[in-house]
Amino acid sequence: MLYSIYMSFHRLKIVGTREIEFVGLSNFIDLLHDPAFTNASLLAIRYVVIAASFEILLGLAMALVLNTKVKGTSVARVLITIPIVLTPVIVGIFWKMILHSEVGYLNQVLSYFNLPVQNWIGNPETAIYATAMVDIWEWTPFVALILLASMQAIPEETLEAAAVYGASGVQTFRYVTLPLMTKGIFIAALLRVIDAARIFDQVYVLTRGGPAMSTDYVSIFIYRVGLEFFNVGYASAASWIYLIVISTVITLFIKGARIKV
Repeated sequence: MLYSIYMSFHRLKIVGTREIEFVGLSNFIDLLHDPAFTNASLLAIRYVVIAASFEILLGLAMALVLNTKVKGTSVARVLITIPIVLTPVIVGIFWKMILHSEVGYLNQVLSYFNLPVQNWIGNPETAIYATAMVDIWEWTPFVALILLASMQAIPEETLEAAAVYGASGVQTFRYVTLPLMTKGIFIAALLRVIDAARIFDQVYVLTRGGPAMSTDYVSIFIYRVGLEFFNVGYASAASWIYLIVISTVITLFIKGARIKV
């Protein structure tokens, strides 16, 4: 990290003479006026909002189902952990086979029911949603397990008291269960925002930032600038800008939620 700070104030391209030139804040100023970096930042924000929002909502629904005393829920709790333990690259390859426009399993199912097929990862309009869907598939179970633990930590006496006073199941969930799960929901959201903000592996396997830069998130931008164009100083500056922004957002999030970590 210290070396990356040093490089962010220098211009170094690992081609040609490989001479290091001190440029001060030039890299940072250029990034703030770089349309490609602005586009990558906006795409990253959009991706994080889509992925984290659906993961919290679906995770809450999944936790409610797993919390029921129905035969088979204990087995389901084990099975839903399968996506979590898979490596991101394997997940990317797996979903690339599913979302492929010509031989993908999803389009084959749509064709079977005479529904229009889609170029899921080859269309700039749908690529961001396709990459977010992969993240949602992999990490919703993780959110569900956190919320399930939070739900099961609620004292049984509290729920019984609500029932005694005539509260319906929906009312108990809205006025008792959900408020007592607030801290668990905030922690789950915090972890998913941090993780989604640094997404790389899956997106690189699926789209490599395309098509037409529609999935060129900041992590992909930094990789391309630093390890494809070999502009190490510029990539280092981009990394630090992104780190500072994400750290600031997370700090404000924790203070706003009043979570002790």
